[in-house]
Amino acid sequence: MFPLFLLGSSAVYLVLAIPLGRLADRIGRRTVFIAGNVGLVLLYLLLLLAFVPAWLACVGSLALLGTYYAATDGVLSATAAEFLPPALRSSGLAIVQTALAGGRVISSLLFGLLWTVTGSQRGGLAAFTVALVVVLPVAAKLVFARRSAPAEVVAR
Repeated sequence: MFPLFLLGSSAVYLVLAIPLGRLADRIGRRTVFIAGNVGLVLLYLLLLLAFVPAWLACVGSLALLGTYYAATDGVLSATAAEFLPPALRSSGLAIVQTALAGGRVISSLLFGLLWTVTGSQRGGLAAFTVALVVVLPVAAKLVFARRSAPAEVVAR
C-alpha cells in the first residue's frame, strides 16, 4: 500500500495545481505559498495526533500532501522567476529547485535520524511540527514584508 501514497498525493497535486495557480494569480502567490505550508502543518498534526480512523488519516494525508505540493511548487518557481533577470532565469530557477531538493533530502535524513533515535516516527513528526509552527509565522512576516520590485522593473 505504501507506494500508492505517492500515486495518491500526485493525483491530488494534478487536480489542484492549476486551480491553486490561478488562485495565486488572483490573491497573491505569497498567500497561497504560506497557506500551502499551513496545510503541511495540518498534515503533521494529523499524523502526530492520529485522532481519526486509519483510513481517514491515510486519505487526509494524501489530500494534504498533494495540496501542499500544489500550493507551493509552482508558486515558488513563479515567484522566483519574477525576481530573476530574463538572461539568468533558467539558471536561477535551476538553482532554486536544486536548493529545494537539497533541503528535502536533508530534512528526510534528519527525520530518519530522529525516528531512529526516538524509536518511532512520532519523535520526528513532533520535532518537524514544532519547527514548522515556529518558523512559519516568521517566514510569513518576512515574505509579506518584502515587497521588492521584480528584476525586470529594477533593470529599467
